[in-house]
Amino acid sequence: MNQLQLFLPCAAGVEGYLADEVHQITGLTGNDLLMGRGGVLLRASWRDALLLNLYSRLTQRVLVQVGQRMYRNENDLYGMASEVAWEI
Repeated sequence: MNQLQLFLPCAAGVEGYLADEVHQITGLTGNDLLMGRGGVLLRASWRDALLLNLYSRLTQRVLVQVGQRMYRNENDLYGMASEVAWEI
């Protein structure tokens, strides 16, 4: 299955509870589930992303990382966005 990089933002101080909730919903642990400041970062499948979107009560949204690159200005950002396969 395709592995996605997801970030689940949440209210300050709720990160630990959100990590527990993500584990209960998806079963992810260890390096696939990292608690950070302001949310939880994880590697998961599309199925997990959909399950989290449906069942998570603590996250504010489910964000999918579609690309990563250094940029200097808005033209670099536009160029990167135009290279993303949005139809996935």
